Amino acid sequence: MAYFGLSSPYIAQFDADAETYSNGMKLGKAISTSITPNYSTASLYADNSEAERVDEFVNAAVEVGTDRIPAAAGPILFGHTTNGSGEEVKNSNDSSKYVGYGFWQASMEDGVKKYQGCLLYKVKFTEGQTSFQTKGENITFATPTLSGSATAKANGDWQISSPKYDTVREAEVWLKTKLGIDLTYTAVVPASGDNPKALGWYERSGTDPNYTYTLTTDTTVDAQKTYYEAS
Repeated sequence: MAYFGLSSPYIAQFDADAETYSNGMKLGKAISTSITPNYSTASLYADNSEAERVDEFVNAAVEVGTDRIPAAAGPILFGHTTNGSGEEVKNSNDSSKYVGYGFWQASMEDGVKKYQGCLLYKVKFTEGQTSFQTKGENITFATPTLSGSATAKANGDWQISSPKYDTVREAEVWLKTKLGIDLTYTAVVPASGDNPKALGWYERSGTDPNYTYTLTTDTTVDAQKTYYEAS
């Protein structure tokens, strides 16, 4: 298996008491992400050799490169404030907040492309270096970076990965669902031979504006139904 793609970084504010997410959004376009777990290690030696060894997760160092940090992300990530004029104010008393951070990655398995979502449940970021320089003969892009530390929830979980999907849409829907981000449902026009269940289509019930969408169990198209894709 070889990883070769990274896309769709998302964040959402984490409520440590309820362990729920809110105010989710896309954090620009992904450039890079690295996750380095840190462990506390203890060894017991007996008869001149290591008899016991314990490795316990402490945290994970997280580095994120993105093409932009939306202004709306400042209050969620760092506690900055914005005003009605669209200005972002950074104050010395601002404090970073815990967020969920997720993305999807592409891989190749036996010549088949797969997509997998990854979510770090609880991360606190700090703003990284941003450098500026005047335009010269060559164009140089300056992009923002974030450094953070991922820690575990109360039950010890700190990261979760989705199943390996056949489509980007499925991986992105998984991410949005985990982070409590509302999905958009669009009606599809089935083609002959489509398998709605395998394609991850939804059926709609209820009345406007309180529709409910559920994954269909149909393996063949029912001409009496309207199917929907989530994004």
